[in-house]
Amino acid sequence: MKGIFMQMGMSDNMSRMILEMCDALNCGYMTGLEPRSAENTTPTSYEAFVKEYFVPAYEGRAAHA
Repeated sequence: MKGIFMQMGMSDNMSRMILEMCDALNCGYMTGLEPRSAENTTPTSYEAFVKEYFVPAYEGRAAHA
């Protein structure tokens, strides 16, 4: 992945830090400050968020942009 990140324009250092963060999340060393609950969780799936909000904002066509 580091090579792919660098091909996308990330620096060597940034690529390594992202991979270090992924390792920390995957092994449980890095976790959220509080557990998920009804108060801090929305019904929006990651896929829906990307499709409905992130991609339009990234492409400059967000409803509020």
